[in-house]
Amino acid sequence: MASSRQIEHLERKHKENPEGLTFAPLANAYRNSGQPERAIEVLMQGLEHHPDHAPARIVLGRCHLDLGDDVAAETAFAQVFDLDKENVVALKALADITERNSRFEDAARWLACLLDADRNNEEARQQLERVTAAKAVAEASGGGKSSGEVLILEAPEADEAADASTPEAIVEEVKPVPLDLPSAGDEAAAEATVDEDVSQAGEPSIEPPPAPWTPPSLASEVTEGLNDSGPDGPGGPSEDASVADSADTAPAEPLSAEDTVPYDFAATFETE
Repeated sequence: MASSRQIEHLERKHKENPEGLTFAPLANAYRNSGQPERAIEVLMQGLEHHPDHAPARIVLGRCHLDLGDDVAAETAFAQVFDLDKENVVALKALADITERNSRFEDAARWLACLLDADRNNEEARQQLERVTAAKAVAEASGGGKSSGEVLILEAPEADEAADASTPEAIVEEVKPVPLDLPSAGDEAAAEATVDEDVSQAGEPSIEPPPAPWTPPSLASEVTEGLNDSGPDGPGGPSEDASVADSADTAPAEPLSAEDTVPYDFAATFETE
């Protein structure tokens, strides 16, 4: 941490030559004393005169890291890398930023450049192994991620707890019940059997209705009385035979209107 006397000394020198390079150590002193915002203000003024001054941009990147601004810090260290391809401070800072944001592919690239610049850097070698393993896990779980992307990993414990708390629905398989439906051959056989039964039964016989009743005539009643009288009464056998013969030979005479009138037995009995 810079002391107040050191800060006063750098401030005096910077006032003596505002366009000189004293702005970079003065800004670093402000940063070490816990004043990153004041350090950034001094750096921006000095970089207007010296835009290719790599040490000033390294201090600028560290000030942004202190403020938690990884995007601005990465921009500052990338500008240092453009100025110096083997600047181990910028390469290490870029590798840390990209690994922290789960950009393992970019982190591996920055670490490879760092090892090319410093082959004896064992810390960088171990970090590269860690990043390579994390990259393989990320690709297996959902694919790798490129620069500028943010990787969100879901904890497996949370997924397992959610699966355990959610009951699975039990679905019973419903088997179809076969129906005994008659086939086309069975229907034809049944129809043939019905036709045969109808043909054997035949048509029902219809009896004619009885003839209507007609009252007997007087002549028929007299004839019946004569027939019932016997041989001793009037109209004996000889007379019956002659009458029968005459009836066979002579044509029947039509009945008169009086003969067709019903005989009133009650009136006869009253007269007698």
